[in-house]
Amino acid sequence: MEVGKFINEIRVEYKMENNKFTMKATFITFCKYFSIALFSFFAPIFYAFLLVFILVVADTITGVMRAGRKEVERISSKKMFAIVPKLIFYFLLVIVAHALTALEPQLPFVKFALIGISFIEIKSIDENFRGIFGFSFLDKTFQAIKQINQIKRHK
Repeated sequence: MEVGKFINEIRVEYKMENNKFTMKATFITFCKYFSIALFSFFAPIFYAFLLVFILVVADTITGVMRAGRKEVERISSKKMFAIVPKLIFYFLLVIVAHALTALEPQLPFVKFALIGISFIEIKSIDENFRGIFGFSFLDKTFQAIKQINQIKRHK
């Protein structure tokens, strides 16, 4: 739809009784259509945002646990604010990937971005986990998978 037709439809929709539209009615209509467009754009990537948020929060929690009780007391809001730029960067990465998917629908750019973000965050969580408990949960997981595969081959 052309922009001119779109604006004319908005004006026609909110004509007053004396055939004049008000600025308030035009602004309300614009906000309505703009919010629908935003919702339509972000709805498909809501769960991608949720995954990124959960991973960053898990990384932060394990990082605080690794720091220990004495270090936790020295954590200030300035140090915790470092989460915000990380989230903004990851969210922007997902948004750009989603926009690229509109240009080339055959490539799952959002999934590629999530794989990269997940790898970074899970590796960081694993490093924190190793610092807390003394072993890597990723190594244990891979060992368990290898054992399961060996058991399946011998049957």
